[in-house]
Amino acid sequence: MRDETVIRQQSNMSENLTQKIQNDFDRIALYDQQGWDHNNHYHHFLLKQFPKRYKTILDIGCGTGEFSRLLAKCTDRVVAIDLSPNMIEVAKQRSRQYTNIDFQEAHR
Repeated sequence: MRDETVIRQQSNMSENLTQKIQNDFDRIALYDQQGWDHNNHYHHFLLKQFPKRYKTILDIGCGTGEFSRLLAKCTDRVVAIDLSPNMIEVAKQRSRQYTNIDFQEAHR
């Protein structure tokens, strides 16, 4: 019985942490401006690591979709996932002209 209690407590702590992270990124989405940030610095380097063309690319933790939009230029389809509903909404708004990006909210 004690093991079940410990497992339940750990699960609750994990859910609380996930919710806190989601809340933090929801707030960040409201302040995010397009342009350079610490992540963008590596985008072109990462793009050079890919072969010329992929059919589908998965972007986990896509945020506001900056890298997803770059990926969309060199692939048939991008599936872009983020924990934050606000990040996904901003990404969709900024990516309207990219019909090959499928933004999805990650489910816990």
